[in-house]
Amino acid sequence: VSATGTTFNWSAIQDKINQIVAQQVTLADGRNIARPVWLTLPVFWTQGLENRQGQRLCNNNVPQAVKDVAPDHVVTISPGSIAPYTIAVPAVEDPDLIAAYRTIVLDAGRQWNNDPRIAGIIIAGGYDNETQIDARWCYIDSDHANVPVTEQQMRDFVSAAIQAFHDAFPNKPVYLNFAPAPSNQSRCDW
Repeated sequence: VSATGTTFNWSAIQDKINQIVAQQVTLADGRNIARPVWLTLPVFWTQGLENRQGQRLCNNNVPQAVKDVAPDHVVTISPGSIAPYTIAVPAVEDPDLIAAYRTIVLDAGRQWNNDPRIAGIIIAGGYDNETQIDARWCYIDSDHANVPVTEQQMRDFVSAAIQAFHDAFPNKPVYLNFAPAPSNQSRCDW
């Protein structure tokens, strides 16, 4: 999604939606229908690649304009025999990031809340679209005490995300993608 201020260009996603709904799905009773579309958004913190040095990277897709007002947490990683390196973790506790997240969600709601082709919405509320900040792939892990966001801050972020989606998509089912994990950091009590 490209953005200028609070105006978003959804054309790339819209093109993909148009492509998907042109496909047909056959139901158990034999009827053919347009393939339902579920949106997961906004994706901002995901598993990346492992480079030649053996460093596991995570993708921080928070737009630079948001990072300028809500700077990332820079965490130094020292995994065993690999040379230390840094990972930029989104500052989900920062009010400016929370406001930007809400802005994009509300704009998405204006775009698709009343679109009958959209079956529902899945909240991308943290790492790999789950409601967690832990990113074990790239060693951001509350078991290692290097997660820069507290449990309460993560609860507050997820609660704000839930409210943004409720406000933006009152006519759609909205699901929170929650993945239970060993760490309490990931077990928010909404």
